[in-house]
Amino acid sequence: MMYFNNPGNYPVYCFPAGIRQAILAMHAQTKAPLEIVGASVLAVLATATQHIARVQRPSGQIAPLSLALLTLAASGDRKTSSDDVAFVAIRAFEKAQADQRRSALERHEAELMAWKAQRDGVALQIKQYTAKGEPTEPLVSQLKELQSKKPTHPQVVKLVYADTTPEALSVGLHKNSASAALLSNEASRLLFGPAMSNLSMLSELWSGSSVPIDRVSAESFVLEALLTSSLMLQPSEFNRFQKTRGEHMRGSGYLARCLVSRPLSIQGFREIFPGEIIAVDDTERFHDRITELLRTNNTRPTGNVIGFNQHAACSWTAFFNETESQQKQGWFYADIADFASKIADNAARIAAIFSIYEGITDFIDQTSIHQAVEISKWYLAQFKMIFGTQFKLPEEQQDAMMLEQWVNRVPRAMDGFIYIDRSKIMQFGPNPLRNREKLNRALGWLEFHGRATQWRHGRKTVVKFTPWA
Repeated sequence: MMYFNNPGNYPVYCFPAGIRQAILAMHAQTKAPLEIVGASVLAVLATATQHIARVQRPSGQIAPLSLALLTLAASGDRKTSSDDVAFVAIRAFEKAQADQRRSALERHEAELMAWKAQRDGVALQIKQYTAKGEPTEPLVSQLKELQSKKPTHPQVVKLVYADTTPEALSVGLHKNSASAALLSNEASRLLFGPAMSNLSMLSELWSGSSVPIDRVSAESFVLEALLTSSLMLQPSEFNRFQKTRGEHMRGSGYLARCLVSRPLSIQGFREIFPGEIIAVDDTERFHDRITELLRTNNTRPTGNVIGFNQHAACSWTAFFNETESQQKQGWFYADIADFASKIADNAARIAAIFSIYEGITDFIDQTSIHQAVEISKWYLAQFKMIFGTQFKLPEEQQDAMMLEQWVNRVPRAMDGFIYIDRSKIMQFGPNPLRNREKLNRALGWLEFHGRATQWRHGRKTVVKFTPWA
């Protein structure tokens, strides 16, 4: 049996079956929160499919499949382990391509040395002829012809960038693979480094725009590339970043494009249970499919476009209208309108990614968009919880939710319920609820909504909780 721990109610069951099983297997292997594993897997899926097609939304706009993910997780929550397990196929593909390109690079170096020798020889002749006052037109023509025959550097398949600068990232995407991922599971160095000084470039790449790159000491160019980003860091580091550069991150529009989550830590609840099985086959099947997707046109963008069938278009439009209407002043998403206005775009991208993973490349069906919308709603709730400034839940409801999240880490009894001594909650529960009055109000709210019951058992009070599905 494979156990999983989901106190944050991450919508893992909204993923297609093969992807869902891989997420659960990676979660069992790494014991990282499902939100972290899910973010790693979404980053892998976007990186492996963004070159295959773009998505045309029912409203007509065409966008890349690139995703931007930002995960705020505590130290020790196994962010690195999650990325390591999820990105196995991408790392292996990148290495295999590098091995194949080694001989091509060696041949290029030899051809370039020969070309430079010819060019320098003709240039020297021009200098000598000029000094003697002799005509140089034939030599100049020869030099121009040589210049047009300069050996081109073979493209390198580079799919993952980590600690980098804006210039190195833009040059890498221009000279190497035009489809890649910006990845960091300890992103504080990246956030406080030069890469985050040009968030507009990341935002424009997410939107599918061409980005002019002006350089002083080298040739300028127009960058046309596909970039998925997945940044993970500790909440304290993100809060520090928000105080110094947060306005720039929000103002540039980059944060509004990010699928942000703040997982509940499951440290202390990562036991290995007797008979627990890790479904390695599910992970291997996922990696095999990712490799197949990367081999499609060898990660070069195809220019293909995937649209929606009629039923899927209706579902997407309903989701768009629902979130749009809630952005009016004074309505629920008014305080996060920047993010809410882009969540339907993210849903379309996720739906297209799921369709392509499932082998459907001509249209998006209703199943894929339904799955994508449910996942997007979860990220919408996360963004509201983290950055929202209005319509806060009543304190007793917030405390009740905190208590439920803690309780759902406790193993269930044989009848499917969770039983805890009230004294244990006071002793080991969330710190804010070790106050008798706050705990009474939280339990009262759960009892009123049928989520918990209490009774005396001898000298103790036992609380029975109905766990999340």
